[in-house]
Amino acid sequence: MKILITGANGFVGKTLVKRLITSEHDIYVLDIDFDGFEYIDKVKGLFQQDISRSFKLKEEFDFVFHLGAYNVTHVGETSSDKYKSVNVEGTANLLGSANIRNFVFLSTIKIYDHACARIDENAPLDPVNAYEKSKLDAEIICKEKFSGENLYIFRSVNIAGPGQFEKALIPVLFKNSISGQPLDVFAPRKSVIHLLYVEDIVDLFEGLLFESVKGSIYNLSSKEDICLDELAEMIVEITNSKSEILLKNDSPVIESKIIIDKVRKELGWTPKTDVKEILKLYYGSIKNY
Repeated sequence: MKILITGANGFVGKTLVKRLITSEHDIYVLDIDFDGFEYIDKVKGLFQQDISRSFKLKEEFDFVFHLGAYNVTHVGETSSDKYKSVNVEGTANLLGSANIRNFVFLSTIKIYDHACARIDENAPLDPVNAYEKSKLDAEIICKEKFSGENLYIFRSVNIAGPGQFEKALIPVLFKNSISGQPLDVFAPRKSVIHLLYVEDIVDLFEGLLFESVKGSIYNLSSKEDICLDELAEMIVEITNSKSEILLKNDSPVIESKIIIDKVRKELGWTPKTDVKEILKLYYGSIKNY
């Protein structure tokens, strides 16, 4: 099969590339920047492309994994217009760029109404910020331009693991803990954190290549959840740090239960890796640098 991965030089994209280049499939990659990309000589084709601009690809693809996006780790660098041009218009441009048999879109669980106590795929949608709104708009574009049974939309919680960008929550907490700086987070200390291990979601993506299942919308969540204060304590323990944990925000939080029964039943997927193991794997990947 011919497979295209967008955002191939990003966190999830690069992990998927690393997995699939050992397969018999022809792997093509697309990103705006390939600095530091170590698999150039192992892929079938490489496209350096700003997806916010219209473009055409000559190839036809059996699967496209659309992982390229501006996300919340770019806060301070991007405006709402940038989210729209890359995440929404970029998705439309990608869909119009080539003949595609199956399209996989990585969305976010955050497009749901945050006040919902129970979130399944039929829960009401109410995106709040520009990133969340852009992901919902991109989903709508996907549904308008692509056949339902060949369209897979995954609404995921936060993805974590080795290779994660430094501005994300886990890398920031580890950096402070390792250097002995306080772990100071402004979010409510009882905020519920869901962490999905990057290799677990790559397992799911890889499985789509071998399973004959019709596309749909699926929630993806973690094996377990954890409160922010417990997460900080766990990181301090793992790093054997003396950092002070400064979590003073006692605001009440609404805990939402994310239901992933559909992906378990239809795709046979379930998250395998618990929070502590994710943190240990991440720490193991950075402690010698």
